[in-house]
Amino acid sequence: MSLINTSLPNLVQGVSQQPDTLKFDGQGKEQINALSSVADGLKKRPNSRYVKQLIADELDDGAFVHFINRDKNEKYVLIIDNTITNDTTTVRVYEISSSNSVITLNDVQSGSSTFTSTNDYLFVPANTKPKDVLKALTVGDTTFILNTTKKVTRKTAAADKSKPFSDADNNKALVFVKQGDFHTNYIIEIEYANPNNSNNIKTVKAVFTSQEAESTGKGPKARGGLIAHNIKENLKTAINNTTPPPNTESGDVALDGFTISDIELYGVTAGDAGDRYGYPAFSISRTDGVEFKIKVSDSKGGTALGLAYKEVDSISDLPKSAPNNFRIKVRGSVEDNEDDFFVKFETNDGTTSSDFSDGGFIEDVGFDEFITLDENTLPFKLVNNSPNNFDLNPCNWKTKQVGDNDTNPFPSFFNLDTNSNPDRSISNLFFFKNRLGFLSEGSVILSEAGEYFNFFRTTVRSLIDSDPIDVNVASKKVTKLKSAVAFQENLILFGERGQFVLRGGELLTPKTVSITPVTNFETDTSTTPLELGSYIYFPFTRGSFSGIREFTVNASTDIYDSVEITAHVPQYIPSSVLDIAGSTSENLICLVSNNTADETKNMYIYKYYWQGNEKLLSSWSKFTFPFNIRGIEFVESDLFIVAAKNNKTELLKIPMEEKLTDINTTFTTYLDMRVEDTVSSTGQITLPYTPDSSDEVQVYSRESGDTKAGAKIPASLNGNVLTISGHNLMPVWVGIKYEMSYTFSEQLFKQRANRNKSPSGYQRHFLKGGTLFFDDSSSFRVEVTPKARKTYKNVFSSTIIGATTIGTLPIESGSFSFPIMSSAKDTMIKIVNDSALPANFQSAEFESFIHSRSKRV
Repeated sequence: MSLINTSLPNLVQGVSQQPDTLKFDGQGKEQINALSSVADGLKKRPNSRYVKQLIADELDDGAFVHFINRDKNEKYVLIIDNTITNDTTTVRVYEISSSNSVITLNDVQSGSSTFTSTNDYLFVPANTKPKDVLKALTVGDTTFILNTTKKVTRKTAAADKSKPFSDADNNKALVFVKQGDFHTNYIIEIEYANPNNSNNIKTVKAVFTSQEAESTGKGPKARGGLIAHNIKENLKTAINNTTPPPNTESGDVALDGFTISDIELYGVTAGDAGDRYGYPAFSISRTDGVEFKIKVSDSKGGTALGLAYKEVDSISDLPKSAPNNFRIKVRGSVEDNEDDFFVKFETNDGTTSSDFSDGGFIEDVGFDEFITLDENTLPFKLVNNSPNNFDLNPCNWKTKQVGDNDTNPFPSFFNLDTNSNPDRSISNLFFFKNRLGFLSEGSVILSEAGEYFNFFRTTVRSLIDSDPIDVNVASKKVTKLKSAVAFQENLILFGERGQFVLRGGELLTPKTVSITPVTNFETDTSTTPLELGSYIYFPFTRGSFSGIREFTVNASTDIYDSVEITAHVPQYIPSSVLDIAGSTSENLICLVSNNTADETKNMYIYKYYWQGNEKLLSSWSKFTFPFNIRGIEFVESDLFIVAAKNNKTELLKIPMEEKLTDINTTFTTYLDMRVEDTVSSTGQITLPYTPDSSDEVQVYSRESGDTKAGAKIPASLNGNVLTISGHNLMPVWVGIKYEMSYTFSEQLFKQRANRNKSPSGYQRHFLKGGTLFFDDSSSFRVEVTPKARKTYKNVFSSTIIGATTIGTLPIESGSFSFPIMSSAKDTMIKIVNDSALPANFQSAEFESFIHSRSKRV
């Protein structure tokens, strides 16, 4: 029988559910309230610290929680619930510092706003959990809040549409003289329905021939204004079959349903009727709004008289003067790859009357077009106007300004079914390359660049780089996109059964955008993937449990791939992930499940460490708490927690910073929901929360003046009031005790196999004892439980050693040996720390007797 020594070089590799024969050194069976640290080894997890009470009622696990990290001095938490008040959805905002600053929301100093109508965008019915249907995105000072159940609609009232063609400003023909010349025929022909009998079609024709030039070759007879006036008068005559009074502007006679504008005269003197200088154009419209047919011609091959009605072939076919707001369609140029577009006339002087004036045509929206999205069916905005001051309102989404439904359709998050009912909702929202983005079904919709509230093109004459983007996923599978994460210059899209990448080059434009499927991993879409450093982490469901994948791209090959980081703990994390948060500064991921009510008291921790391209640490463990978690988020190295405790909602934080100690000391006092206080002159402390009957509240001295930290003070608890005898005015820490434990895997005897070692089954393995190496520790014990025997507790307390100074907390570093004297198989060895004092462990070794019948070669 040989006496051997085996070593575990570290204890930081976390939990593994693999058979002991497959585990790596340093992986254990169980790790609770212990954190794997590259700097400290295995240590007691950081304690939660009480910040303040948020709500005097308890949130349930369906509440929606979103943190707003504006800057160093302004950090808030947004909470939306629908259970505290019946049939009411309440939006609340709180500052996450310890101060009790009052938040003003919509000019009310309550920090809350309520929605009670089923028509309200943010109303969530009682049988639906807000966290399942609400999403939030913070961009600068604005937080967009999305309700994924609301169908997006457009406004249909007449005031929310562009004017139809029948409108007086639109159903109007402009006749204008393009070239005034002598002895030229100007002809107008109109075909229209009799106002009293639509089946009776009338046709009128008016001809005007300009006079000869004077002997000098000049004269007013060829002036455009005069010619236009005479054409107009002849048209009136043709319509009414009457002769207007000479040398006057006639408009008094009935024109069979037509209205023909007058031409303003300039420079008219008595007896000089030919000296007319008005705009060489006039308009023709019908009083009943009915369309008519009109054409013009001339004896100059079409170069003398122009017409603008309904549409023209080119923008150059339009006059330089027109009534304000005159609208018309222009056919796009095939050579320029241009779509049809609409224009309206704007006068230079801002004239709003129907008179002709100089100005120009600008691009406009088509006739009788729906142009307005219903802001009450789209995300709301929570705007941080100033410190502790917010406004919650619908967004002012921009209306369609140009084109029609063919050239500038509504974004694809709006759609009508066969019964003309809206059938699309937005599944998530994101921000990418200075564009606000929405996901809907299999579509990705991004706003105009820099204009987050505009999803319509600003011109249809050409496709410009800043235009909104609306693209679909091309896949043989039915794809419904649920999340989008900006990642290394690209946008990664997550569906239930696949991942896609949206690329756009250096500039993301409608011309350069593309979507490509990259991987086909299943995803739990109830939780938004977590972007952390150079990786994206997303959960997936494995029966009654959840797994986590690590998604990245190979920088050399540009190939995307995903590795499961829970492969060695397949049944560790329960299904139904409530929330996930991570910190790059601490190389840490925290995850909470709400599979059951009690499960929300647990947090699953993934600690990792990369050295170049090699991952040296991949550790899973579990934290347990004396409260129920409702939401988590990292702010720098601090993990903030919205927690429910005894019918109240509290705000807590856990500082995850490495090597963190309490002020003026070299260690941390580990108590959950810890508060800093001073014993009153009557020997009492009132806690800001009420502990449960199962909670063990402890009091420890706090470093201040002559008081040294680390001494446990006896106290009795009644409700939330602690009574402490003999320590009046002492500065103390008060909190709830929690226990750290680490259970070793079975210690196996391994023999050499080629260049490695593997377990051997041809020997008896008897553990004689073990040694635990620790650093900066004060109290712990090692429990040894052989099969079918009682547990033996081996207690370490640095006060036994006597190497510390009186009046200070004994903190030691060294080794602690403990007996085992049992077969390695079926012997459980556990490290436990159930005090508020520190414990850090670096490695362990075991001394064993080995009886072997053979030797491996």
